[in-house]
Amino acid sequence: MDSKVTRNSQRPRCSQGRSACISLAVFVFVSLQQICFGADATGLAPGVYKEGTDGKFHPAENVNVNLLWQGVWKDDTNGLRVQMSLITNGSPTLVLIGVGSVRFNSLGAYVGSPNHPVRKCELKDTNGIPIPFIKGKSIEDSLPARLSINTFPRWPNGSLKAHIGFFTNGGPFPLAEIKLKSLYQIPREGDYVLTVCPSIYEFGTNINYLERVDLPCLSTKIHLTPSRN
Repeated sequence: MDSKVTRNSQRPRCSQGRSACISLAVFVFVSLQQICFGADATGLAPGVYKEGTDGKFHPAENVNVNLLWQGVWKDDTNGLRVQMSLITNGSPTLVLIGVGSVRFNSLGAYVGSPNHPVRKCELKDTNGIPIPFIKGKSIEDSLPARLSINTFPRWPNGSLKAHIGFFTNGGPFPLAEIKLKSLYQIPREGDYVLTVCPSIYEFGTNINYLERVDLPCLSTKIHLTPSRN
């Protein structure tokens, strides 16, 4: 990429410490000080910008948002969108979970769960019978409704490891990468239905605590082959 790209936030939020915010489509690291930043933090309207040869930022054009949301996705009433997509051209099959929005930008108002990112992960066969987790491999978590900021893991420089950043035309931020055969003993080849219910955390008026945000559950059909013993 020859030109620099920057993206601006739309929601006013407070952020504690220095945080690295990442877009899935274009990885852009934005350093945030311990301040409350508003809707026009850099003097630019929300969106995607490229730095031109004149040294100024210009709106990026021809961004096809639909190409960034090609999995199974749902919009929540709060404007968040969650997506589940499959990578089946390798071994094992990967399930990718991401979150974002086509209604507002966020440069760090949300943080991923400090442990497992899903409150429910269920695989059923064509008869609706659940496939049990391999012993000790469950990724489901009780996910408390409110957590202290000190609960979330940090990098050596003090920034939050799971700080979430996304943009209206930047696609989903990656939340989880799930290898199904590391979780389930697949008994036979066939079609299965996977249901995943992820959650994230959001900064509130008190930046020392975060509140849980339950994202919509997603289900998709997936063809699996037997696990090797």
